Amino acid sequence: MLGQQPAVAADEWSERLVATAFRSATRMAGMIEQILAHARVDAELHRTDTDLGAVLATVLEAPAPTLTARSATVTAGPLPPLPADGQQLYSVLLNLVSNAVKYARPGVAPRIEITSVPVQYRWHISVRDHGIGISVADRDRVFGLFNRVETSVDGSGIGLATVKRIIEAHGGSIGISSVDGPGTDVWFELPAALPGPEGLDGAA
Repeated sequence: MLGQQPAVAADEWSERLVATAFRSATRMAGMIEQILAHARVDAELHRTDTDLGAVLATVLEAPAPTLTARSATVTAGPLPPLPADGQQLYSVLLNLVSNAVKYARPGVAPRIEITSVPVQYRWHISVRDHGIGISVADRDRVFGLFNRVETSVDGSGIGLATVKRIIEAHGGSIGISSVDGPGTDVWFELPAALPGPEGLDGAA
């Protein structure tokens, strides 16, 4: 509202100050939402039969303009159904895809490959990119709250921490593997069925 005032719009310095304050407030509001989402993970876990492929299709609708602007490509193999909270898995995939685009190498169009393989009674999901990569020394640290490795790109250091918390709330695990050449392979594993005598994890 202040930025729309004629006195502000007519003065370049005032307009710049108001614009800076607005951007800062917007970033702070976004960070607060991310922190709240991080805190709500354990309290709001609603498992249903979730088609991970359908979740990914919805995820790709959100950053579509960014993907187009960066000439990014996303390829995905068949993804499994899982007993999981679909909304929270949406957050997981959105964070990982967005990071893969954000941390692309300068002058190189982002390429993202998403695959899945069964591992005993779990599914191993891999999100691989060909970006700037993450050093071995930093691969555990990036999942900590407010920890950032690359500070030249805008970010809050909350996204991967929330992703880790979501995966662990589902009884899964997450990590980063080495790749041939540049890039990052962020993987997570989730149970293929609910634990218990009727689920795969409870099978003899």
